[in-house]
Amino acid sequence: MEKNGQELKHPFINPNNEIKISELTDVHETIDFIIELFTKKNYETIIISGLNKAIKKVVLITEIIKSKIPGLHQINEINSLYKQNSIGVNNDEISNEIAMPRMSIKLTFIEPNEEEKNYLGYQRPLNMLEVNLINKYKNNINNEDYE
Repeated sequence: MEKNGQELKHPFINPNNEIKISELTDVHETIDFIIELFTKKNYETIIISGLNKAIKKVVLITEIIKSKIPGLHQINEINSLYKQNSIGVNNDEISNEIAMPRMSIKLTFIEPNEEEKNYLGYQRPLNMLEVNLINKYKNNINNEDYE
């Protein structure tokens, strides 16, 4: 996340209900923040997005949120963000465009329309059996003895 040119570790939500994730984002703090937005502040839709190496955190945060809050529809979008890059070489300035991968995941309680449901990036909500299996598996991993 960037605010006033600085990378932020702490989550915040912009007016478009989007939380931007950076490589420095604290995953646990962000998960707690999003859970509070859905459960205590009654948000119906949140968008989680990130660039480059932060994409893995976007996916991780999303999967944990879905395992903790049943009923969330998920719509994934992958695209590129283009940035102009200029460098000086032998008194000349060379400019090129850099493409950065970007992933944006919309989590929503609102039932998507048929077009959105047929979209390649759509994932239906987890049912309670799936949520219970995921949480059971996580508990088994946490309780294993690795000595």
